Amino acid sequence: MAKTNDDRWQHINLDEKDMRISRNDVVEFDVSYPYPTMLLLTSSSADRTSKPRLAREIEEWMETTVVNFIFHQFRNDKTLAIAQLVPQEGRLQLDADLSDLGYVGPPEPSNEFELREGQEVSIRFNANGNIDFQDDGVSEKRMKFYRGRSNREQFWLKEKNVYGNPTSDEYKANVELYSKALDLKNENEKNTATDWTLVDGCTLPLTIPKRELKKMVRQKSIYKPRIEGVLSDEGLRDLSQEVGTEFKSLGTHLGIKHAQMQRIIRDNPNNMEDQIFEMLLNWRRGQPKSADKVSLLVQALKKAERTDLAEKVARG
Repeated sequence: MAKTNDDRWQHINLDEKDMRISRNDVVEFDVSYPYPTMLLLTSSSADRTSKPRLAREIEEWMETTVVNFIFHQFRNDKTLAIAQLVPQEGRLQLDADLSDLGYVGPPEPSNEFELREGQEVSIRFNANGNIDFQDDGVSEKRMKFYRGRSNREQFWLKEKNVYGNPTSDEYKANVELYSKALDLKNENEKNTATDWTLVDGCTLPLTIPKRELKKMVRQKSIYKPRIEGVLSDEGLRDLSQEVGTEFKSLGTHLGIKHAQMQRIIRDNPNNMEDQIFEMLLNWRRGQPKSADKVSLLVQALKKAERTDLAEKVARG
């Protein structure tokens, strides 16, 4: 079976005379076209199994990962949260790593479920709950799952109504994970599933503590400013695209510990840009409010011999 450029599996018949066995029992054969993917199946002439369908099923199985949905809140401020999709075999280590960063449950991780490479998910809060994203007008957060990436989102939470949940000391809601089916393709037509489906076992109870109304109004202006410029998420993402292989030296000069750097690399395998971005986020979160973060970042870039980036950061 060969996969064509239009993402279809095509049946190619090979006779025994077309194949040859080389050293170490490796089977070699010649084809007339450089197909991007091939799958070798052996069957008898009496076998009536649909080979393209079988090839698609094997491909889907290879691209499927069993994952957990984790939603943890910052230990010292429950309005700061992290959501992450993690392969089942790495969940316990991730729990420990998030705890080191200050993010803890409850809620507990979701049940196990399957996702395919590139499959999109949506994080939402139930409509009758009293918690929402802090960004005005944002009702969901979306991400696409790829096994080699961190699959992590960080965001601020807020109450929908300061007078909500009047009999409780906390605001309450459920955080829900929805998945969107990938495009389904067969030999004759293309079917696109556009409906979002609530993932079974991915409804997690969530709370944020109430504060006195006067304190809440005062803290709103001093505790949750939107970070702008080079230190914003967007600014650090742009910087991470330019740092390159010097990022470990930069991390050392920023004060990132070796064990912390190893965790960042392990959480973002085979993706240096994500490793750098996560390193910069960890550094920013660890700085006191009074610190001149821009100056510290400029000095670290200079020590890492990236004067060009230091000048760019200094200009803002």
